[in-house]
Amino acid sequence: EAIKTAINNGMKVRTTGKLHSASTQLCTKGVVISTKNLNKILSLEKYNGEDTVHVQAGVTIGELSDWLHKRDKSLGYTMIGYRGVSVAGSTATGSHGSSPKHNTVMAALIRSITVVNSKGEIVELNKKNTTTKEWKAFKTSLGMLGPIVSLRLKVLPQFNLRVKVSNHKIDEITEDGRVDEFVKDCDWGQINWF
Repeated sequence: EAIKTAINNGMKVRTTGKLHSASTQLCTKGVVISTKNLNKILSLEKYNGEDTVHVQAGVTIGELSDWLHKRDKSLGYTMIGYRGVSVAGSTATGSHGSSPKHNTVMAALIRSITVVNSKGEIVELNKKNTTTKEWKAFKTSLGMLGPIVSLRLKVLPQFNLRVKVSNHKIDEITEDGRVDEFVKDCDWGQINWF
């Protein structure tokens, strides 16, 4: 209703989440809508034959990860390092995990996305009711194509990783593109410079 009112009064609408990646795109003389109270994990469910979790936009990656863990499910290798980012924010900004072998982009897990459109209507979008270009745009829209209300994300079985930590001099890693050599056989990889 707040968005419909703003639209009817000719005002621009901007959406915020946890403000982890705040930028000037949220600046407006119009209305700013926060999704932080859209913080419910709705259900695990089959959607077009796939296991998904239906989650509201303001749930954090940490909250969702903990909830899925209790149900032996995961977001796979898409997990980002900071757990305080909202699900909508992490998908809308193209956030990603770290794997040379597996899909790591959070937006790739989206199976449906519910947004408030430019008429103030709540609509559910998916790969079948949008064009290929529209679907790509909505999945990483920075919230600029309408505030995100909820998402259905593909979930995977939970798994464990065996982690090996090693220390190297900077030139060992960066010399002649050797960075790939350090993680090429790994399912997950992370390189930290100190």
